[in-house]
Parts: sequence; structure tokens; C-alpha cells
Amino acid sequence: AALPTVGLTANVLLDASPDLAGKSVVIIGASGGVGTVATQLAHTAGAKIYGVCSGRNADFVRSLGADEVLDYTAGDWTSHFRGRVAAAAPDYVWDVSPVGGLSVWESVSSWLPSRSKVISVNMLDPSFKLDPGSMFNQMQWFPTVNRVLNSLGTVPSYKFVDAVQVANVGSALEGHRQAAERGELDFPNVERYNLAEVHQAVAKLMSGHVRGKAVVMM
Repeated sequence: AALPTVGLTANVLLDASPDLAGKSVVIIGASGGVGTVATQLAHTAGAKIYGVCSGRNADFVRSLGADEVLDYTAGDWTSHFRGRVAAAAPDYVWDVSPVGGLSVWESVSSWLPSRSKVISVNMLDPSFKLDPGSMFNQMQWFPTVNRVLNSLGTVPSYKFVDAVQVANVGSALEGHRQAAERGELDFPNVERYNLAEVHQAVAKLMSGHVRGKAVVMM
């Protein structure tokens, strides 16, 4: 069940990033479940990929198609771009890290130009709850303010995406199957935990040290 969700979420990122050929994409969490598939899809689409991950996963992320790897454990990865001319800034930032969201937005919104697009699978509010206030802030208030500020050229655009936004699930999954048969797509490693180990699974996921997906077996 985890792998289709990973693939569908990566599909939404791709759909939200038209004309990727020749564009630059920073993928934060490139060695994780969604990041593993997203990196491969972006590579196939012809993008220049900067994979953000730990140094120990650098070779793995390069094998997925990343052109450059930015090791977040070696320092602030944004220093690779900050201070350079606006034309050198990435066209897209895909936030697929399990500890992303607000922290990613705050780390990139001050230097990315308005032409850049931040696309995230994470809620901005770290304390997000499924209540009307939180939903309004995430889905209405912040996107509206962002559109206004982006139109004024002061911040990059922001978009939240989720696997449920895939229009045709069957077609998307069939596309993944065919890509896998052609050798263009390799699904991520799965780390399995039994139900008694659920706390260890969550702790490892939130540490950002899972290569692929962590799955709890019921």
C-alpha cells in the first residue's frame, strides 16, 4: 500500500511542474520514499536535479538521476544558491522531507526569486490539525497571501500537493508499471516494522534517516 502512495505523490509533483526539460529542481528528501520516485521522474523528464540528502545517501541519490547532491549534514545546503545571481536560482523546490513544511519555506523564501516555485507535500504549520481553522490557514489564507506577494515579486510561489489530487489513479499506476518495465523507474526500498515497533518506525521516519519507506506490518 505504501508504494502506490509514494508514486502517486511524486506524480502530483510532476504535474505541478510543467515543462521540466532543461529546468532545475531541488528535491529536499531525495533519498526518502517520495523523493526516490520523484528524482527518477524528474530525471526522465529532462530536469537538472539537485538532491538534498545526507552524505551517506549521496551515491544512492546520484544513481537515481541527481546531477548534484547537497549534503544537509555538512552545512546549510541553501548556501549553494544564496548570493548567486537570480538566474542561477532553481526553478522548482520540491519539499518531500518528512521534517519539511514551514522550516523549508523559511529557509528558501527569503532568497528564491518570484519565478521559482516551492511545491510541498508537507503542511506549513508544524502543529497542523484537521480542524476548520488549520484547514483554512493551509488551504485558503496562506495561498491567497502568497499569490498576492508573488505577483508583487517579493516571494516565490507556493503550492501544497497531495496524492489524492491525482486525477486518474489507474492510469498513473499503469504508467509507473510500464516505466518500471522499461527500466526507467525503480521503486524505493521498504524498511519493515511489526506493530510493536511502531514507535521506532516513527522515530526513524522523523529523523530523516529512512532510505525509501518505513512500513508498519499489521
